[in-house]
Amino acid sequence: MQIGAIAAMGCLTPADAAVQTATTSSVGMLDPGRWEPSARFRIESIIRKSALEEAEQRFHRPYAVFDWDNTSIVNDTEEALLLYQIETLAFHIPSDKFIEVILQNVPSSTASAIPNERGKFSTFHSLAVDVSADYTALKQRFASLPPAPDELQASPRFHSFRAKLLFLYSALDETLGPNVAYPWVINLLSGYTLDGLARLAEESNDTALGDALQLAVFRSPEDAPGAAGPVKVEHRRGIRITSEIASTMHTLRANGFDVYVVSASLEPVVAVFASLPKYGYGIPREHVFGLRMEEVNGTLQPYYRRNWPLVWGPGKVQLIREQMISAKGYGPTLVFGDSDGDFEMLSQFPDTATGIIVNRLKSGKIGSLCRKAVEQSSKSGARFLLQGRNESTGLWRPEQTTLDLHVTQAKLLADKT
Repeated sequence: MQIGAIAAMGCLTPADAAVQTATTSSVGMLDPGRWEPSARFRIESIIRKSALEEAEQRFHRPYAVFDWDNTSIVNDTEEALLLYQIETLAFHIPSDKFIEVILQNVPSSTASAIPNERGKFSTFHSLAVDVSADYTALKQRFASLPPAPDELQASPRFHSFRAKLLFLYSALDETLGPNVAYPWVINLLSGYTLDGLARLAEESNDTALGDALQLAVFRSPEDAPGAAGPVKVEHRRGIRITSEIASTMHTLRANGFDVYVVSASLEPVVAVFASLPKYGYGIPREHVFGLRMEEVNGTLQPYYRRNWPLVWGPGKVQLIREQMISAKGYGPTLVFGDSDGDFEMLSQFPDTATGIIVNRLKSGKIGSLCRKAVEQSSKSGARFLLQGRNESTGLWRPEQTTLDLHVTQAKLLADKT
């Protein structure tokens, strides 16, 4: 098929087509997979343009930055690990310190923005009291860990602990935002060595890869309300590898790009997924960045790393400036993201040619970029492009629209953006 014919189909603009013809023999093509065609062709044109510039300059090595959770994979590796910790009781926090850890930097008198099952707005202190009591009772009962799954499932204390700890995390995020919730959730990994954490993260990944993708609902027992009352919480279960992202990372590296991961999850947890050969992404460990905890003698402490940016939203931009731009002198050519936490890094670097947004039907700041992506999709040099996904299967869709969990009709944008 002639280039002009392809461009006429709306998949490839004339300007991008001209670049695509250059250095074809020396620049690899992306595996089409389930890429939305205009996004794939745009990335290929950028690779070719960068190859031409590098051949002329020989000192400018371009780079791409990928968010991890819900961009490079389906769902969230940190949240999958939280559920795995709970369901195996894989915590190294002493019982008498647990309430202190889960109330660190949390205003205990503040009420959750999410009501309990009785319509009451529990305080974070009352939730922490209940979770800590459940944790202490479970640790006393199950001296050998991990306990047998059927034993746990038979324990009302376990159902209370799982529901209320997940509810507490969701309530913190909803009430106080990621700047509180994200450092909070990684503190639950305190007491682990880095080697122990790597083993735990790998076990969690492998378990979640085998789980069905579903919106699980957890409830605490109605007849054991505790101080906070009975609660209900939803949690996305299961994760999936995104082969198109893994393939794109390999293609970019093969064509002279450096590839980085910048995530709002704990860095060593993401590094297990991004760097272990068995998962297929192959990112060098030193190119994976995320949240960090303080360490003492190789053991993680329940405190956020001093002088390290909170790697979410503006903190992602700060990290890229400190770790990449300071060394290279220029910003990323390509940025991949999916949520409000990626808005700034998708939009604030003048050197970025295109931002690819995985369409999760989000409103807010990322919703405004999704709308721009739809408007620009047929234009030359689109600054933002949208990639659809099937949330029930975890597979990408070769179009901009996304099929949400348990629905039959795909959508292009959130109802409110």
